[in-house]
Amino acid sequence: LADVLAYSSLAHLSLVALAAFAGTQGDASDASAITAGIFQVFNHGLIMAFLFALDDRISVDGRSIAMSEVGGLRSAQGRLTALMLVAMFAAASLPGLSNFAGEILVYFAAFRVSPWYTFAAGLGALITAAAMIRIFHHLFFGTARGNLPQAADLRVPEVALGLAVVSVWLVLGLYPMLFVGPVEKAFATVVAGVVP
Repeated sequence: LADVLAYSSLAHLSLVALAAFAGTQGDASDASAITAGIFQVFNHGLIMAFLFALDDRISVDGRSIAMSEVGGLRSAQGRLTALMLVAMFAAASLPGLSNFAGEILVYFAAFRVSPWYTFAAGLGALITAAAMIRIFHHLFFGTARGNLPQAADLRVPEVALGLAVVSVWLVLGLYPMLFVGPVEKAFATVVAGVVP
């Protein structure tokens, strides 16, 4: 699981790099690409930290699990499975969650600079989403097997913390201007001070 999460992390960072590229190619007063990149950095940090924390929580010893080792984890870890599913949907940029809004902003900003780079980035995002959903299905909904010592399911405080993070994804996914607006204003202030 950690390998797929690391690949997903790289896919997110490639979108940040694309936003930085688009920001350097465009007009200095156009903050859209840089703002989108900053939004994606924020999303990346929240989502990937959450996914790696849940991955660490699956087994007793904190070791990441492999597809060949186990399956059917949802039977013993229902709450963890539910939060992992939402987190994987967030990483896969499901509409309504913050990563979707960030990716769309990056694609719009980058398309003006290079449609081909934007297409390649979108293809990479699709491949990453497919890999994540595939491994999730195999590990949590597949046939129960393996003898990995599983940890107990999430406790109430852990679920409450998880729901708080999910609520941030939802709020920023449905109203990204809560984050994007202040960043654009700050960027405009910096540009106004640097560019006469």
